[in-house]
Amino acid sequence: MTYPIKTSNSSVSPGDIQFLSAVHPPLASGSYTLTGSQQINNLEQGNVAPYTASQNFFVTAPQFTVDPSSIHSVYPPKGQTGNYYKQMPFMVFNNFALPWARTLTPGAAQTDTSPPWMTILLAYESDKQGESPNIGGYDSATGKWVGPTTVSAEDVIAAKTNVITPAISDSDIKNGPNTSAQIIEIKYQFFLDIAPTLEELPLLSHARDVNTDNKIMLGMDVDGLFSVVVSNRVPPAEGGKCTAFLISLEGHQDHLPSYTPPKTANADQSIRVVVLGGWEFTASKMPGSFRQLMLDVEAKGGVKLLQAPGDPNDAVNEIAKEAMEIGYVALKNELRIGEKSTSWYRGPCVPAPTKQVTDYAPYHYSDHAIQYDPETGIFDLSYAAAWQVGRLLALSDGAFSQSLSSWRRTYLGKMQSNAEQASIESKVIPALTAVSGNSEYNAASNKVVPQLHSFMHCVAHPDTSIFPKINVRKPIKTTVTLKTNNANESVNKESSDPLVALAKQQNADRD
Repeated sequence: MTYPIKTSNSSVSPGDIQFLSAVHPPLASGSYTLTGSQQINNLEQGNVAPYTASQNFFVTAPQFTVDPSSIHSVYPPKGQTGNYYKQMPFMVFNNFALPWARTLTPGAAQTDTSPPWMTILLAYESDKQGESPNIGGYDSATGKWVGPTTVSAEDVIAAKTNVITPAISDSDIKNGPNTSAQIIEIKYQFFLDIAPTLEELPLLSHARDVNTDNKIMLGMDVDGLFSVVVSNRVPPAEGGKCTAFLISLEGHQDHLPSYTPPKTANADQSIRVVVLGGWEFTASKMPGSFRQLMLDVEAKGGVKLLQAPGDPNDAVNEIAKEAMEIGYVALKNELRIGEKSTSWYRGPCVPAPTKQVTDYAPYHYSDHAIQYDPETGIFDLSYAAAWQVGRLLALSDGAFSQSLSSWRRTYLGKMQSNAEQASIESKVIPALTAVSGNSEYNAASNKVVPQLHSFMHCVAHPDTSIFPKINVRKPIKTTVTLKTNNANESVNKESSDPLVALAKQQNADRD
């Protein structure tokens, strides 16, 4: 989708980034005519001829060259060596509408679905070797590869035998902003093999709206608006030197590859493209896939892949041999009744496909997940150990434990409340039915039952804040006067009963 031309990134919050699939300018590069007319009516001398005027203007955009200052960065970095075997090279521009500033077909109207007019072709070192390289030329005098050559703008479309040239008119070149260009010729079949299709082009370019607040600019545009062009090819697995060419596809819409039907070319047929820029980097050799890396563990002196040490072929029992081959390990197991046994165990990573057993799930405790093989009489503790490890990991998370405890209290409280409600209804509803009759039952039950339930809940769960705050674990020492037989004598005796002190205080307040 497209968006209006923006001049600031105020809509993006600090630290955020917005991706735009395309940013099509209101007017693509080309010639335009602006026409206006004015008609004056109701004059005494009658109607006069309308006044008309027209103005021709030309919208320019980079055509055969790109200003180096408009290139923000490239990746992989120019001249660097690294693990780039999985990276699709890309180029970032400061002009966030540059990839859509022109159309593939010169003079065509710009639409919301117009693809970008540029792309990145990645060439390996092997593509530039030999007397007949896939890309570029060969100088027999020096025996070296010949890359892009500089020609005049008119020579871009100059006819040549067995060479496909861009479908650009002479007027477009004369009215264009450039007088020279760099071109390179590519074997057309090789171009069909590595170039993106017309449907893939929109997926290889996008724009980014970045909020650059509180960032060190390091040469970046303050507005944070960028465009990105990505290659559709990755460096070779064996590594080596690579060259990324930013090329123009203007005039080559009909020459792009397609899947239905696939295009083919003659062996001596080439295509001429304009090179807008490029850079070189060196990719390290790909160490291998994950599977290959795991298989190499044993070959390079490590242990056997996800299996117990030792050769399974040394096992006499066929069942034990099969179990060890698929990753099981025999471990000593002390049963709860005190007996000692041998059980099988394996971890989640196994060297062979397995079938998840969920016949008895969910498991409510670890022993519930123990599996027993009646043919061998051996237990399999794999799922039981996984259950126990999972529970311990979950309980070690403070946030998870707190949430689980809160859910448990809420659930049990709801169950208790429902039980109290059912208990009250079982006693009150029959009585209301017998006294009031069926006609008044609903109205009476709707008022009485909730009130009784609330009262019973307060009795079962009293609000302790209404009671006096007395620490019964630390008695309050009070002095109580006891009368003897002699009216004139009294005995002072200390009491440690807090209730006595409370009663004494209440009597004093009433007096």
